[in-house]
Amino acid sequence: MSNYVQELEQAKYELNTENQRGSLADAGKIAALKARIEELTKKIEEEEKAAAEEAIMSTVDDMVINGTPLRELFDISNPEMAEMAYRIVSTAWKQSLLETVENAKKELDVEKEARNKALELLDEVAAEKEDIQVSLKKVMQEKYELADKLADAEAKRDAAAAELEEAKKEIKRLKSQIDDLRKEIAVGAVNAPKVIDIGESMQQFLEAKAAAEAAKPAIYDVEPLDFKQSRYTAKLAATGEEIEFGYLEKGKYREVTAEEAEVFRTEYEAKLAQESVEVDAGEGMELTPPVFQTEEDTETPVSDMAKGDMDGEVADQALTLEERVAALEKAVFGEIKGAA
Repeated sequence: MSNYVQELEQAKYELNTENQRGSLADAGKIAALKARIEELTKKIEEEEKAAAEEAIMSTVDDMVINGTPLRELFDISNPEMAEMAYRIVSTAWKQSLLETVENAKKELDVEKEARNKALELLDEVAAEKEDIQVSLKKVMQEKYELADKLADAEAKRDAAAAELEEAKKEIKRLKSQIDDLRKEIAVGAVNAPKVIDIGESMQQFLEAKAAAEAAKPAIYDVEPLDFKQSRYTAKLAATGEEIEFGYLEKGKYREVTAEEAEVFRTEYEAKLAQESVEVDAGEGMELTPPVFQTEEDTETPVSDMAKGDMDGEVADQALTLEERVAALEKAVFGEIKGAA
């Protein structure tokens, strides 16, 4: 029986260990352990009952009362009657003891049933515990999600508040600007810029500007002399002569293609031929040879348009082309503040 008890204790230990695993517990192993525990308990009870009965029988047979064996108490001269009396008493006593054992067995059954109910209750508690753990985990997850949503909502709220504040500042600025514009409108045209009717002056200015551009020496094959393009070489379109100039002097020339340079050279040669003919027919008139004039050397008489528009300072005087353009600009746009 001691082996059964040890096996029962081991089975109970394994069942308790498996139940502690919660959701990871092996349901098949738990069922097998419960069946094994029930089987071992039944075997132990059967052995205990048999041992009790055997002990009772042995006790009655070997009972001694006040130093006198029970059997001798029924020492009757008639042996048959004495044996019969002994058997009757012995049987009645044994029966009484067996009833006591049976009652004890019933009490054990009650205890067993109570124990089984307790085990079932423990299983239910374990299942409820697992459900509670799952629910708790779900609640915690929802709590974390709500916390994240709350943090996100607060961040968006702060961002919206900042944007609203910026919008208020912008509205305030625009209102202030509108008020300033209204004040300017209320003042009227006193401080407003005057609209000048330039009329034919603009057309004359544009024509003079185009003439100034056309008067610039034409060049072609422009090549930089260094990486920074601070110096250049080029060829004069009229003569093909190679010249060198700096970056700031580049605006004094007008760049053309090699094909256009051929036209300039043809016109220049024709001009030289015409001047040569005039010299031959001039009857000794002294003529200076034609010299190609740059922008700085070219002088033209001032136009009638410039008269009266330059405060009488340049009227009837010989002006450079740049001075003529400056005069036209003054006539068209008026005096430019900050000009030298």
